[in-house]
Amino acid sequence: MALTYNTPPANEVYAMDSNGMGHIEIKFTETTTGTASVVLKNTETNAVIPVTLTKNGNNYTANLTLPKGLYEYYFVDSLVTNNTPTKYNLGVGYVFVIVGHSLASSNGEQHATDSRVRIYNNYQAHVDADWKTLAKYSGGTYRKATDIYAAAAAVAGNVSNLYDGFQVGPWSKMADLIATRDNCPVAIINTAMGGSSVKMWADEAAQRPFVHGFAASIAGVEDYNLYNSGIPYFHFENVLKTFGKRTGVSAVLVQHGENDDASDSVKMNELIGNYKTIIDTARNNSGLFRMPFVIAKSAWLTESAISIQNKLQAIDSVTATNDFTHFGIDTHTLPQTLRGQPNNAGDGHWNPAGSQEVGRMWAERLTANFLLTINNGVSTLKVKPPEGEPITEPPEEVVETGNSNTTTMAILAKLNWTAAAIIAAVVGGIFFGLRYFKVFKKITNAIIFIGSLIVGFTYLTINYFVNQKRQV
Repeated sequence: MALTYNTPPANEVYAMDSNGMGHIEIKFTETTTGTASVVLKNTETNAVIPVTLTKNGNNYTANLTLPKGLYEYYFVDSLVTNNTPTKYNLGVGYVFVIVGHSLASSNGEQHATDSRVRIYNNYQAHVDADWKTLAKYSGGTYRKATDIYAAAAAVAGNVSNLYDGFQVGPWSKMADLIATRDNCPVAIINTAMGGSSVKMWADEAAQRPFVHGFAASIAGVEDYNLYNSGIPYFHFENVLKTFGKRTGVSAVLVQHGENDDASDSVKMNELIGNYKTIIDTARNNSGLFRMPFVIAKSAWLTESAISIQNKLQAIDSVTATNDFTHFGIDTHTLPQTLRGQPNNAGDGHWNPAGSQEVGRMWAERLTANFLLTINNGVSTLKVKPPEGEPITEPPEEVVETGNSNTTTMAILAKLNWTAAAIIAAVVGGIFFGLRYFKVFKKITNAIIFIGSLIVGFTYLTINYFVNQKRQV
């Protein structure tokens, strides 16, 4: 074939924007005098989708905007008529990047069963024995960009033994539930590293070299400098730069903080600042300026009461004060019956039942409406707002419960301006009529009339502020 192009990763998933569409760019070159085209098909409906190519010399570009689903495509060259084309697959759905420590890396539990789930190497599951070597791989960048899709074809085939340590733990359960519920592909790229802390990630993000004791136990290395090795923050940033900017990111899911010290208010404020450093640096360095972060509220059960309180308060502060940063799930209240690995009943890590429960909790939180609402679209995620332009936070999803809120403010919130104005006019008219027909004495009538106007304008004023708050 006279076409040249970069072989696309197998079964790559592109994130839906707030309109439920994925944006894909395909580039290739026709190196001779022929012409080229792309055939695109929805593999679930078998519908062929027209593809418009932009041609510049011998270079072709296809910019696709597709709804959620699975697709295959292949290239056609006018000069080649007798070969079977190589077909490539892609999906449009959700792309999640995982950040955290061992509760987020979660090796060794349940495997995903839905064929639309793609969970890529969490970079620690099979490399503990060779961590030192892999950490220094490729000049300290930890992994080459292409390594994330190593053996991607086999992964796409859902070979269970290959998935050991890859498609496991709460994320596989979560991805299964979401893929089935929303009928779309789900990709998980896990950058979590067991034993790490928010402070480690923030120190790397701020380029502050540090040494941590647990690294010395790996291959007998003393004073091992994690900053130079590119673990753990730089791997996360590399994923965002190499894949996130191409595919989009539905959300960064964070299970972190348990390994940090929050024993007093000073350390609590440091934890808040470290979260902000990670979030801001990741967005600015990757160019994904509005990438959503969804953070679990979590603490070890064995921590002191004040440490737990400060840690949870810190996470509340982070989600409340950082744009496009949202509360995820509450895992610190999960009982010990859902924790404890074999031969260590007091362990705080999820046991298989705990992994299932945490996965279910994440899937329940990450509804389709929530994900589409917090994601401003792949295109806007890549655009930094002009200096001075405010960044407007999309509204949080309101989760309806079975209990009706019958407070005055809740009732007023359901009234729009028109309804409030009608109420004021009717009340005022009634009392004006009473005055006209001299039902009461003049002084009483005047008081009632003025009171009715106050009531009407109070409705309008409260309704105005309620509506303003709902729009923020």
